[in-house]
Amino acid sequence: MFKKFWTVIFLLIMFTGVSLANNLVLHEQSLIIDDTNSKTYGYIECQLLKTELGYCYKQHSAMTVDLLSELITVVNITEFDLDQDYAILKAYKQQLINEYETEIYLNVDYSSKMPTISTEIYSILGTKLSKPIKDSFTLSEEKLYFRDTAIYRILSTDGIIPGSEYEFQFIDLNNLAPYHDVIAIGETDHYSIDDQQIELHRVIYSEEIHLVNETGTIYKIIYDDTEPEIIIRPAKSSDSTSINALLINAYKSIPNLKIPHPQRCFHSLIRINGNNLNKYDFMDNRQQITEYLCFDGSDQILLEVSQDTSDYTGQMTLPIETDGLEKYLRRDSLIDPTLPQVQALVEQILEDDSDTWQASLKIMHWVWEYIEPDFQVKPVTTAEILNQKYGDVVEHVTLFAALARASGIPTRIAAGLRYSENLWQGWLWNEIWLGEWVAIDPSYLQSEPDALLIKLMSGSSIEELNGSAIKQFKELQLSIRLVESTSGPFTYNPELSTEIAGQTYTNADFCCSITLPDHWYFTDASANTFTAVDQSSAASVDFQLLNLHFPLSVQQIIDSQTYQLSKLPDITVYPPEEYQTRTISGYEAAVVKWGLELEDDRYLSYQEQWILIIDDQCYVITLVLPALLYTNFESDFAEIIHSFTIHN
Repeated sequence: MFKKFWTVIFLLIMFTGVSLANNLVLHEQSLIIDDTNSKTYGYIECQLLKTELGYCYKQHSAMTVDLLSELITVVNITEFDLDQDYAILKAYKQQLINEYETEIYLNVDYSSKMPTISTEIYSILGTKLSKPIKDSFTLSEEKLYFRDTAIYRILSTDGIIPGSEYEFQFIDLNNLAPYHDVIAIGETDHYSIDDQQIELHRVIYSEEIHLVNETGTIYKIIYDDTEPEIIIRPAKSSDSTSINALLINAYKSIPNLKIPHPQRCFHSLIRINGNNLNKYDFMDNRQQITEYLCFDGSDQILLEVSQDTSDYTGQMTLPIETDGLEKYLRRDSLIDPTLPQVQALVEQILEDDSDTWQASLKIMHWVWEYIEPDFQVKPVTTAEILNQKYGDVVEHVTLFAALARASGIPTRIAAGLRYSENLWQGWLWNEIWLGEWVAIDPSYLQSEPDALLIKLMSGSSIEELNGSAIKQFKELQLSIRLVESTSGPFTYNPELSTEIAGQTYTNADFCCSITLPDHWYFTDASANTFTAVDQSSAASVDFQLLNLHFPLSVQQIIDSQTYQLSKLPDITVYPPEEYQTRTISGYEAAVVKWGLELEDDRYLSYQEQWILIIDDQCYVITLVLPALLYTNFESDFAEIIHSFTIHN
């Protein structure tokens, strides 16, 4: 499973579907689609620009995969300066895998007989280096190429000739190592792509096969007979909604400060740098610009964000006078308030409540309870959401807008950035008309969104949101200058620090510690989680600290885990019929027992999970081992659970 996933990741971030319309300018977008189920995993955008020295090739790709219930997002921004032969002069790459960022620069000097490469690494897997790591090495006499653009060299010289072979010296930007490989042009054949018959050539690299047309568009990546095929095809105009949503979902940026509990923030000051900031919609009832500077073609603002705690009850009643707001009540490609099912649900949810604010709150709660969280790259329609009952941020705002519009509430879509899971992430939420536009975030169950939700633009639909502006999210530089938050369940303890000392793990943000027996050891640890195993590696403990963005019950957590586990291949899940309540560190926790049968190994894995929720903090201790060995480790588990301490 892991090998297959990383193979997919490597191939999709290194190859793209592009069409060489001419040698001057290329600009095309492609979608990454699994041909077995037509699921869209991401997109790739490419540009080839003519320059004085040759060409500039830019590639921006993003894809997200749900791997064993963990969402992995890979974003790549790659730029090459090429000479007239499409050989590399300079290269830049920024890669983000979840919150882990890598940033490198590369230069090639062809002035001597043996070209030299110089590299500089500024960030490795999320670690910003105080000084860049510099290196240089000598190449063989041949020029250096990038695999995606080598096909342009072939097209500009010989064209596609079946049976021909070409040897190139390539660079692997993942490990900065040059290598030689042969591109072999195979025979043509007709393939059915997106319900069209297209004549394509088989282009064979060392261990991979691609299908390429006469202009250089790569349509498909083929693994082997045991692996599914992944299509990369040029995007169509009908894909604009999907691409805009993908651009928003794919945005990730590492913040300058770590905020342990962002949903508690009621006031913030955010410094934003970028070009042409006046194209963004910063001003509303939550946000105001307190400082605007322009220098050297770059803009800088200081944005003040305050949580809107107003009670809008009684301010407006249904139906709302909608002069000039008609487009915020209409149906579009995703949002459909005219569906009979939607109309019936509105009557059921509102129960004759005509107060606009209370009606909006009822709809928000209903949407949040109805949609099971699950990643969806490609947006789906209102009817599909109601049928499948799962989705992510796009599905939440789509269904909320459909129900709100059906009830007569003008509703629009807001797009921007949310601080979540130690990242700035692209986000969508709703705004309803109450004499002014008021933010509601159904994905977070927030009628009073926290002050680390930054609006950049809004529109009547996802399709209306300007794709070119959304793409420039990545060009914005955000710096948190001030955060004011409400207090949590525990008083800050200056004596605590987040660390592993001997056999004890301590977390200061969650005011807790837990100790392992002497014959256990930590195998993986981060700020809010660790995994440990005993010396025989037969049993393990997983400890997770979760920052709840909205109220969750133990049963909702169990239901969500059951849903996610049920999606795993070749595993039979025996979910708990009920859970017990036991005391841990003076608090009542739920004890949940799972069974997982692995079909290949034919043994039952036993999991005992302790779930403790205190205010917006959730503590989860999971004990895992083969069921037959439980009695061997019962005393160890009891010792670990007994060691768990809340320092309040």
